[in-house]
Amino acid sequence: MKFKAFLTENGVNLLEKRFLPALDKMGKVRHLFLTREKAYFLHNLLSGEGIQCVAQFHKETLFDDYRISSQNEDCIAFAIDISSSAWIRCQLLPNKIGEEAASKLYSSNAFPHF
Repeated sequence: MKFKAFLTENGVNLLEKRFLPALDKMGKVRHLFLTREKAYFLHNLLSGEGIQCVAQFHKETLFDDYRISSQNEDCIAFAIDISSSAWIRCQLLPNKIGEEAASKLYSSNAFPHF
């Protein structure tokens, strides 16, 4: 599986100032589910208990030069268990997040199809 994208300045501002702080208030663990056309930030979707939250973005809203490929219909999912500001900073340093994300990648079969 491969994923390469560059966050736009607007995408960083949108995530850092609006969506990720709200998700942080609900809990630190979230999942990022990437498809050919959209990126989903998911909170508490797998456990089925408590409040569930889904933030859905078209790839053009957050990223420039978005590329994804996998053997699972070009879908990739991984857990993110760090604070929103740390996550954004890691995204701005692609080598650092690449190593961390690679260790947390897992099959996206656990997610329902949207």
